[in-house]
Amino acid sequence: MRHQLVTLVLAASLAGFLAACRKSEPAAGSDSKEGVLLKVKWPVGARYVYRMDLDQHSTTKFPQMPQGMKQDVTMAMTYALSVVKETADGGRDLEMEFLANEMEVKMGPQVVMSFDSKENSSNDAQNPLLAPYRKMIGSKLHIQVGADGKVEQIVGLQEWIDRLSADAGPAQGMFAQQFNEGYFRQIADFGRGFPDRPVQPSETWPFKMEMPLGPMGKLKVDSKVTFKGWEDREHHQCVVIKSTSSLQGSPSAGAAAGPMGKMSIKDGKINGTGWFDPELGALIETVADQALQVKGEMPGPPGGKGSAGFTSDVGQKVSLKLVELGKVKE
Repeated sequence: MRHQLVTLVLAASLAGFLAACRKSEPAAGSDSKEGVLLKVKWPVGARYVYRMDLDQHSTTKFPQMPQGMKQDVTMAMTYALSVVKETADGGRDLEMEFLANEMEVKMGPQVVMSFDSKENSSNDAQNPLLAPYRKMIGSKLHIQVGADGKVEQIVGLQEWIDRLSADAGPAQGMFAQQFNEGYFRQIADFGRGFPDRPVQPSETWPFKMEMPLGPMGKLKVDSKVTFKGWEDREHHQCVVIKSTSSLQGSPSAGAAAGPMGKMSIKDGKINGTGWFDPELGALIETVADQALQVKGEMPGPPGGKGSAGFTSDVGQKVSLKLVELGKVKE
């Protein structure tokens, strides 16, 4: 249950705050009459290191359980995006490298899973779910971005999943669902959500998208995005973007259920703020607060009968921050 919920809500949060993150060309702080043209740029040779933090709290209820099951999840992932080269069509080849990973899962007061990639791996054998997360560190994927800044392809994704989760047993399917194609597209697709025209401070525009969630179907996002103005953030003069989003997600018709059955997202809401340095051409930070409800049917045991319906009320905060900016090593 815990991994399936994390998959859904983390993807939802990515969709919410990436609507507020794209790059600008005019000099920072210049409120010209022409406005600010928001446009993606990935300078060849640049290396961006980001840290993503998630703090999630949920209560899951089953019809046969008088008390809801409370769960707290904290996650932190540090990764690098290096702009390796320009492609033939004017796009970019990005190399994503996983640098660090931390996770703790509590069911009520009890810690049921704890992992820190910086610590010794001697305890990993006690929990097969941890093996893929340990193998992630130092692994790399290539993401191809078009000239318009939109992600076109995640190169070798299935091979990466198979290699990391080969010895994970039942956890292999959960790992594949968490790190699906939609997840990686959101990681690098800073080009979504902004119009192809200059915008002025206080201007608002709509943004809609659908994001694949593998066996869990699609996530629909409906946002209102506002250019709030300029603000100094982490010693950068940044464009400040506010977004409010509604979320709905449901399984695709005829799609096979995942390990936790078919699930849907109801009444999802996200409030996000993004800070972008247009002169540097880089996302500096985003923060998103989210609330949603997940409904689903857990399949019964093999050879058993029936399924168990459940409802999970989820609240969480997700932040993304640029922690290092450098050059790709020769």
